[in-house]
This record gives sequence, structure tokens and C-alpha cells, in this order.
Amino acid sequence: MNFTIVARPILASLALRLASLAPRLASLAPRLASLAPLLASLVLAVPAQASTPAVLVRAASAPMQAAPAMRKLSADVVVAHGTNTGKGIDPKLKDLPQLRQPPFSSYDTYRLIDQGTVGLGAESPGQMGIVGDRQLSVSLEEEVTKDREPKRFRVKAVLTKKGEPNGTTVVALLKAGERFFVAGQKYQGGILVIAIKVR
Repeated sequence: MNFTIVARPILASLALRLASLAPRLASLAPRLASLAPLLASLVLAVPAQASTPAVLVRAASAPMQAAPAMRKLSADVVVAHGTNTGKGIDPKLKDLPQLRQPPFSSYDTYRLIDQGTVGLGAESPGQMGIVGDRQLSVSLEEEVTKDREPKRFRVKAVLTKKGEPNGTTVVALLKAGERFFVAGQKYQGGILVIAIKVR
């Protein structure tokens, strides 16, 4: 088949149709021109929507609440030497009536060797040198509070001697103003008795 011969009649008919539409398109041109101002006014009447910037909101973190600090305490330390030499109790130890009671009353003589005050802290225990190359460490372990009861303090005292691996450890639960004792280590024919009062 000869496609060129077939295509010519089709193209000719299309050309005739386009020619017949030309007058109609020409008549529509004035109408479209009259609509142009209206379309422009509609475009201007629609406000442009400004893009809203994204806002990053960060939740304010609650301030960290520090754990309540334990009360700052100190300890009065009294070091006494107990023997059985018949000399009685040093008048400087009159505030220690416990020395006249068991088990301390098994020694009839006490004399004051040393005394001092140390601060108490869980992270920084109070330190005090004791006769005979010894070291006393006193620390506040815990505050114990119960309803309608006075606050109590758990205090630990450790008495060590240079060159000896094991020391004497005493843990006491007491109120401010009360005493506890670290005793029993041998010294010059008798024993050492250390009284510790928390305040």
C-alpha cells in the first residue's frame, strides 16, 4: 500500500476543518481579553499564605534535686588509760561515769592521755592520732529519722595500729550528745578506752 497517497486526503480534510474554526477563535479573542482584568483581580484578592517557620520546642528539663545533705557533725574524743594501780580515776574524766561501771570498772585506775575534736563526714572521716602508733577514724554513716522520735546518727569508729592488719571497729546508733566507746586495745600494762561524743 502507498501510505503517501492515503495520507494526503487526511491532511487536506484537517486543513479544511482548521480553516473553518479560525473565525470562531477570532470572535472569542475579545471575550477573553475582557476577562483578563477580572482574573487579575481574583489573583490579587487571594492573600499569599506565608509559610510558618517550624518551631522546635524543647521540654524544659526539671532541675536535678540534690540529695539532702547530712547534718554537719563533730565528735569530741577522750582517750583514757586504764590500769590496776590503785590510783583512782583522774578528775579530768569526771564526765565519764561509765568508767565506774562494768566492764570498765574491772580497772581501778584511769588517767587522761589525750582529747580532741574531729569533724564527721561520710566521704571525709575525722582522723586523730592515738598513742602507740594508732589512728582513730570516725565517720558519719547515716542519719536515721522516725516519726515523733529524735534524729539518730549511725557513726562508725575504727581504731588501727601501725603494723597490725586488723583494728577495732565499733558502729553505734545514737542521738546528738550521747557517747559510745572504743576499748580493749592493750597499752602499757593496761587498756585504752576511747570515749566519743557526737554533737
